[in-house]
Amino acid sequence: MTDRRRLSKVFTGSLIEVEFMKTQLEDAGIDCLVQDVFLEGIHAGLPIGTPNSVELYVEEEDQEKAEQIVRDLS
Repeated sequence: MTDRRRLSKVFTGSLIEVEFMKTQLEDAGIDCLVQDVFLEGIHAGLPIGTPNSVELYVEEEDQEKAEQIVRDLS
């Protein structure tokens, strides 16, 4: 996944849920990016968010397909 592409958030949940969704999307050929704001904040000394606020992003061109997979798994 290149950093110049536009990303879309397709799921927010716990790290376990996000990792499961990420695996399913990658199995379908969709590259993903996980952002854990809570963990990033702890490392920076500024705990923000919650442990259930991990976000999963895909490239905009894969958004529709990814959202359908997420809906089917939810």
